[in-house]
Amino acid sequence: MKLNNLDYTGSYIIAPVSLTSSVSDYLTESIAEYKIYISNDVQYDHMANEHGKIVIIGYCFDIRNGQKTQNEILNSLLSSNNIIDELDYINGRYLIIRQHGSNTELFSDASQLQPLAYHRDSGVLASHDKLLAEFLKENDYMIKQREDKLHHTELDYTRYYEIYKMNPSLALNLNDFEFARIYPREPLKDNSPEESFEKMKPYLDESVKWLQNNTQEKFLTITGGIDSRVSASLTRDIPDVEYLTYLTPRKKLATSMARRIYKIDEEITRDMKRNLGWKHDIINIFDFQVSPEEYKQSLELFNSKHSFGLRNYYENHKKYKHALHIKSTVFGMGKADFNTNLDQQEDTLEFYTKCLHGLPKELMASQNFQTEIDKYFERNLVEAGMPMGRHYFDIFHLESRMGNWHSTLTLETDPQTDEFIFTNARKMIDLIQKPSVEDRRNFKLYKCIINNYWPVLLHFGINKIKNVYEQNIENNFMFKNLNIEGSSNLLMNANDHQLALKPKSAPIRFDELFTVKIKTNKDERFLLKSTYNNPKGQGNIRVIIRSNHKHNVYDITKLNSGLELTADTDGILIMMMYSRLFINPSWKDAGELLIEQL
Repeated sequence: MKLNNLDYTGSYIIAPVSLTSSVSDYLTESIAEYKIYISNDVQYDHMANEHGKIVIIGYCFDIRNGQKTQNEILNSLLSSNNIIDELDYINGRYLIIRQHGSNTELFSDASQLQPLAYHRDSGVLASHDKLLAEFLKENDYMIKQREDKLHHTELDYTRYYEIYKMNPSLALNLNDFEFARIYPREPLKDNSPEESFEKMKPYLDESVKWLQNNTQEKFLTITGGIDSRVSASLTRDIPDVEYLTYLTPRKKLATSMARRIYKIDEEITRDMKRNLGWKHDIINIFDFQVSPEEYKQSLELFNSKHSFGLRNYYENHKKYKHALHIKSTVFGMGKADFNTNLDQQEDTLEFYTKCLHGLPKELMASQNFQTEIDKYFERNLVEAGMPMGRHYFDIFHLESRMGNWHSTLTLETDPQTDEFIFTNARKMIDLIQKPSVEDRRNFKLYKCIINNYWPVLLHFGINKIKNVYEQNIENNFMFKNLNIEGSSNLLMNANDHQLALKPKSAPIRFDELFTVKIKTNKDERFLLKSTYNNPKGQGNIRVIIRSNHKHNVYDITKLNSGLELTADTDGILIMMMYSRLFINPSWKDAGELLIEQL
């Protein structure tokens, strides 16, 4: 689609029929009082019956039945009297506009992989913020670009003050242009990682079936992290999937920590490529940089600059046209990535404000910060109690980080690729949030998935014969009447009198968490004590003891004389954390704790 000499690939405009434009190179579809302008390179479909009409931009599939066709899905959605419940099971990358009787509504996929920005006063929506701004200017609307002329994907911002990014958890009634929250709708109840997996498995199996029947070229971006490892495990039985790792030269990275992490990441992915026998390309993205002229034009077209080199690689090297890119971004909602000081949730807007992340320093330091946050909450129907048991950090991650930042950058590689994420359905998003914070931080659900579908992937990055899943449970055993569940980074030795535990290896990072959970069938007393008694070391190692509804923090040097505790069926969680990076191996011994049953 072209407008004012700019070519917006992968674009669309949804506008009231009363508005006009000089756009070219497009197809049109009408629904109710709206006209949809669709770029020639965009995939879309439509259907009408006695109930009304439905239009989809993008693609979808039903996680309950991977063999169900898209036409069958659209027919069901068009006829349904409860479309919101049905959409909980519809994965894909899509926008759906449905006219049902006198009502016309718009819905997006769970994380809005198919992007959409809106302008409330005109009732117009579009894929690109600049395309929307230019369309509105043609229709005599005053649109003001932000003064810094930079990209803006924080909160629900775009580059224009009057244009916002649509929230994927909201539905839009096009009759009156009013939003309604459709996620969350029900309280979230915790369950174990194993229970979550059992509920997810039928949906994952059907998603795999859908991919097996899909005829598009397919590739998966793989890193050294857990998220893409889960996605990769689910592609074992899908033919012709390629794997891609794109690297940035370490000298281009800002900090020594980033370079260290990146080096580990690179070594893990190269190790996988050497040993797995899959078709795996590892590229230096700087080998595919675009010309200065192309870079300048891309800056104007897109409200992001993630990697214009990737678009060049997909378009000119791989020759992709709507290749299916299997990604893993939504998996972040199942890892409890928030800081531990946010563990104790509060259903207040003040607490929700503390959970915001990915915001620029300029906004956070602004005198108008709280006003802007209040407006964001109001636009996006965020009220106290809205998460219904979910952590607001995760809700914000879905609605802003995924729904704006990630959604916007998908335009950079459209129409070369269409994104696919195994967990991009609201039913799946709830299931990955159900395990406890502790279990999510230990990736227990994700390791369970990998172990079921492709367990060899758990070996990489760990210099042990046993895979990560097996190491996770090797410290689970009975010590006298105490059921011990220790983290895999602990070395544990038991004799007739006591259980000794300490970090398994050094260096020890500040963000490493050493945990042991002690459960019993009935109340059992035990003594916890430390062996480190150097007063100069005070403040270096903290021991956190958590039981039901309470926790206490101790300096490890204060536990020399022992602390009497009582374990029960709910259990006691003992966590040990170091204050900074410790390289000397002697610090492993400093973290030794002894457990003696009384």
